[in-house]
Amino acid sequence: MVFKIQLTNLAKEVTKKFPNINDGGCCIFAALVAKELQHICPVRIIGFSSDSTNIDLVRPNILNNTCREWGDNGVDFNHIVVEINAKIISNDEGDKWHYDANGIFASNGSICIDKVQLKGSLSVKEAIELANNPEGWNRDFDRTDIPKLEKVINKYFNNEYIPYWRRLERFVRWNVVN
Repeated sequence: MVFKIQLTNLAKEVTKKFPNINDGGCCIFAALVAKELQHICPVRIIGFSSDSTNIDLVRPNILNNTCREWGDNGVDFNHIVVEINAKIISNDEGDKWHYDANGIFASNGSICIDKVQLKGSLSVKEAIELANNPEGWNRDFDRTDIPKLEKVINKYFNNEYIPYWRRLERFVRWNVVN
């Protein structure tokens, strides 16, 4: 439960400091958070759109990994989130969780009410590369804020809560969903 609280606190701080994070910065947020979480528990980067195109089937056609190129190949990333696969959040609400700058939600409910989850997923590396290229993303999020966003996220994982995350990492090894 503390894990859920810490992630919720991070989301609140990010949303307060970067109010347009979900308007062109969701992939950046997901990539940076997943980069840290992947050392603690299994994560995937998933997308939401108006249809359920399969990312994994389109991937062979992607050469430059830009948002526009994915769109030209039928994958429109309306929103990107981290899917956390662990019982460590709450054993009674399921094993998979969706996390973005709005908070953490059980995956059986939709984090995007008006969108469907795309099939397949991006690797953390793909998400980082995709997020680093501004082509095709909503321009409401100020990309000059990326270093500040990274600093906020790193504070949660590397400085402010490092003793907690390290204890959690040891705990998770015994409680991860297979």
